[in-house]
Amino acid sequence: MEPNSSRNSVCIRAVEIGEAERLAALGASTFYETFAAGNDEGAMRTYLEQAFSAARIQWELAQPESAFYFAFTVAAEEPVGYLKINVGVAQTEEMGAEAMEIERLYVRGEHHGSGVGAALMERALEEAAKRGKSIVWLGVWEQNHRAVAFYRRSGFEVTGTHIFQFGGEAQTDWIMKRSV
Repeated sequence: MEPNSSRNSVCIRAVEIGEAERLAALGASTFYETFAAGNDEGAMRTYLEQAFSAARIQWELAQPESAFYFAFTVAAEEPVGYLKINVGVAQTEEMGAEAMEIERLYVRGEHHGSGVGAALMERALEEAAKRGKSIVWLGVWEQNHRAVAFYRRSGFEVTGTHIFQFGGEAQTDWIMKRSV
Protein backbone atom coordinates (compact mmCIF):
# COMPACT_ATOMS: atom_id res chain seq x y z
CA MET A 1 0.00 0.00 0.00
CA GLU A 2 1.51 3.29 -1.10
CA PRO A 3 1.29 6.36 1.14
CA ASN A 4 -0.87 9.15 -0.25
CA SER A 5 1.43 11.54 -2.10
CA SER A 6 1.12 14.57 0.19
CA ARG A 7 0.19 12.81 3.41
CA ASN A 8 3.11 10.45 3.97
CA SER A 9 1.77 8.96 7.19
CA VAL A 10 -1.62 8.11 5.62
CA CYS A 11 -2.23 5.28 3.16
CA ILE A 12 -5.39 5.20 1.07
CA ARG A 13 -6.59 2.11 -0.78
CA ALA A 14 -9.77 0.96 -2.49
CA VAL A 15 -12.12 -1.10 -0.37
CA GLU A 16 -12.42 -4.63 -1.71
CA ILE A 17 -15.80 -6.31 -2.28
CA GLY A 18 -15.10 -8.86 0.49
CA GLU A 19 -14.61 -6.10 3.08
CA ALA A 20 -18.28 -5.18 3.48
CA GLU A 21 -18.42 -6.10 7.17
CA ARG A 22 -15.26 -4.13 7.95
CA LEU A 23 -16.62 -1.10 6.08
CA ALA A 24 -20.06 -1.43 7.69
CA ALA A 25 -18.51 -1.47 11.17
CA LEU A 26 -16.35 1.59 10.44
CA GLY A 27 -19.27 3.41 8.80
CA ALA A 28 -21.60 2.77 11.72
CA SER A 29 -19.06 3.70 14.38
CA THR A 30 -17.94 6.94 12.72
CA PHE A 31 -21.53 7.99 11.95
CA TYR A 32 -22.54 7.33 15.55
CA GLU A 33 -19.50 9.18 16.88
CA THR A 34 -20.23 12.16 14.64
CA PHE A 35 -23.98 12.50 15.12
CA ALA A 36 -25.18 10.70 18.28
CA ALA A 37 -24.96 13.73 20.57
CA GLY A 38 -27.30 15.81 18.40
CA ASN A 39 -29.92 13.17 17.58
CA ASP A 40 -32.51 10.86 19.12
CA GLU A 41 -30.95 7.54 20.21
CA GLY A 42 -33.81 5.44 18.81
CA ALA A 43 -33.65 7.15 15.42
CA MET A 44 -29.87 6.71 15.48
CA ARG A 45 -30.08 2.95 16.12
CA THR A 46 -32.70 2.48 13.39
CA TYR A 47 -30.63 4.45 10.89
CA LEU A 48 -27.43 2.55 11.70
CA GLU A 49 -29.18 -0.82 11.31
CA GLN A 50 -30.54 0.18 7.92
CA ALA A 51 -27.69 2.22 6.42
CA PHE A 52 -24.76 0.17 7.70
CA SER A 53 -25.91 -3.42 7.58
CA ALA A 54 -23.36 -5.71 5.95
CA ALA A 55 -25.92 -6.54 3.24
CA ARG A 56 -26.55 -2.86 2.45
CA ILE A 57 -22.82 -2.10 2.31
CA GLN A 58 -22.19 -5.19 0.15
CA TRP A 59 -24.81 -3.86 -2.28
CA GLU A 60 -23.22 -0.38 -2.27
CA LEU A 61 -19.77 -1.85 -2.93
CA ALA A 62 -21.15 -3.64 -6.01
CA GLN A 63 -22.48 -0.44 -7.61
CA PRO A 64 -20.36 0.40 -10.68
CA GLU A 65 -20.73 4.19 -10.33
CA SER A 66 -19.66 4.28 -6.67
CA ALA A 67 -16.28 3.67 -5.07
CA PHE A 68 -15.03 3.37 -1.49
CA TYR A 69 -11.56 3.97 -0.07
CA PHE A 70 -10.09 3.13 3.34
CA ALA A 71 -7.55 5.36 5.09
CA PHE A 72 -4.88 3.83 7.31
CA THR A 73 -2.20 5.49 9.36
CA VAL A 74 1.23 3.89 9.33
CA ALA A 75 0.67 2.61 12.87
CA ALA A 76 -2.90 1.32 12.35
CA GLU A 77 -3.86 -2.15 11.19
CA GLU A 78 -7.53 -1.17 11.02
CA PRO A 79 -8.81 1.68 8.85
CA VAL A 80 -9.18 5.03 10.63
CA GLY A 81 -11.37 6.65 8.00
CA TYR A 82 -13.11 6.11 4.69
CA LEU A 83 -14.46 7.84 1.63
CA LYS A 84 -17.39 7.08 -0.69
CA ILE A 85 -17.69 8.79 -4.07
CA ASN A 86 -20.50 8.63 -6.64
CA VAL A 87 -20.77 9.57 -10.30
CA GLY A 88 -23.60 9.34 -12.82
CA VAL A 89 -26.90 7.99 -11.52
CA ALA A 90 -25.29 6.92 -8.23
CA GLN A 91 -25.22 10.55 -7.09
CA THR A 92 -27.82 11.25 -4.42
CA GLU A 93 -28.88 14.44 -6.24
CA GLU A 94 -28.93 15.05 -10.00
CA MET A 95 -25.85 17.18 -10.63
CA GLY A 96 -25.00 16.18 -14.18
CA ALA A 97 -22.33 14.18 -15.96
CA GLU A 98 -19.56 16.67 -15.12
CA ALA A 99 -20.07 16.22 -11.35
CA MET A 100 -18.80 13.77 -8.76
CA GLU A 101 -20.32 13.45 -5.30
CA ILE A 102 -18.46 12.85 -2.07
CA GLU A 103 -21.26 11.02 -0.27
CA ARG A 104 -19.24 10.04 2.80
CA LEU A 105 -15.93 11.19 4.23
CA TYR A 106 -15.52 10.06 7.84
CA VAL A 107 -12.54 9.82 10.17
CA ARG A 108 -12.43 8.31 13.65
CA GLY A 109 -12.50 11.09 16.25
CA GLU A 110 -9.09 10.29 17.69
CA HIS A 111 -7.61 10.97 14.23
CA HIS A 112 -9.28 14.35 13.62
CA GLY A 113 -6.63 16.93 12.80
CA SER A 114 -4.02 14.30 11.89
CA GLY A 115 -4.18 14.69 8.11
CA VAL A 116 -6.42 11.66 7.47
CA GLY A 117 -9.38 13.75 6.31
CA ALA A 118 -7.12 15.87 4.09
CA ALA A 119 -5.63 12.72 2.54
CA LEU A 120 -9.12 11.35 1.83
CA MET A 121 -10.12 14.69 0.29
CA GLU A 122 -7.01 14.67 -1.86
CA ARG A 123 -7.90 11.19 -3.09
CA ALA A 124 -11.44 12.33 -3.90
CA LEU A 125 -10.16 15.25 -5.96
CA GLU A 126 -7.65 12.98 -7.74
CA GLU A 127 -10.46 10.56 -8.59
CA ALA A 128 -12.62 13.40 -9.93
CA ALA A 129 -9.79 14.55 -12.19
CA LYS A 130 -9.09 10.97 -13.38
CA ARG A 131 -12.77 10.56 -14.22
CA GLY A 132 -12.87 13.84 -16.15
CA LYS A 133 -15.18 15.63 -13.71
CA SER A 134 -15.10 19.40 -13.34
CA ILE A 135 -17.22 19.73 -10.17
CA VAL A 136 -17.09 17.93 -6.84
CA TRP A 137 -20.03 18.33 -4.49
CA LEU A 138 -21.29 17.02 -1.16
CA GLY A 139 -24.08 17.41 1.35
CA VAL A 140 -23.21 18.25 4.97
CA TRP A 141 -25.52 18.76 7.95
CA GLU A 142 -25.63 22.47 8.72
CA GLN A 143 -25.03 21.65 12.41
CA ASN A 144 -21.81 19.71 11.69
CA HIS A 145 -19.61 22.77 12.21
CA ARG A 146 -16.30 20.86 12.21
CA ALA A 147 -17.06 19.27 8.83
CA VAL A 148 -18.35 22.53 7.32
CA ALA A 149 -15.11 24.28 8.36
CA PHE A 150 -13.02 21.43 6.88
CA TYR A 151 -14.91 21.58 3.58
CA ARG A 152 -14.54 25.37 3.41
CA ARG A 153 -10.77 24.99 3.97
CA SER A 154 -10.82 22.44 1.13
CA GLY A 155 -12.28 25.03 -1.26
CA PHE A 156 -15.99 24.15 -1.07
CA GLU A 157 -18.72 26.79 -1.00
CA VAL A 158 -22.37 26.48 0.01
CA THR A 159 -24.54 26.53 -3.12
CA GLY A 160 -27.88 25.22 -1.84
CA THR A 161 -29.65 22.90 0.58
CA HIS A 162 -31.46 19.59 0.66
CA ILE A 163 -33.34 17.70 3.34
CA PHE A 164 -31.91 14.62 5.07
CA GLN A 165 -34.72 12.68 6.74
CA PHE A 166 -33.42 11.29 10.04
CA GLY A 167 -36.13 9.38 11.87
CA GLY A 168 -39.03 11.79 12.26
CA GLU A 169 -36.84 14.85 11.83
CA ALA A 170 -36.14 16.68 8.59
CA GLN A 171 -32.58 18.01 8.87
CA THR A 172 -31.11 20.61 6.54
CA ASP A 173 -27.95 19.65 4.72
CA TRP A 174 -25.95 22.27 2.89
CA ILE A 175 -24.92 21.42 -0.65
CA MET A 176 -21.30 22.47 -1.07
CA LYS A 177 -19.39 22.50 -4.37
CA ARG A 178 -15.95 23.22 -5.73
CA SER A 179 -14.20 23.03 -9.06
CA VAL A 180 -11.67 20.29 -9.71
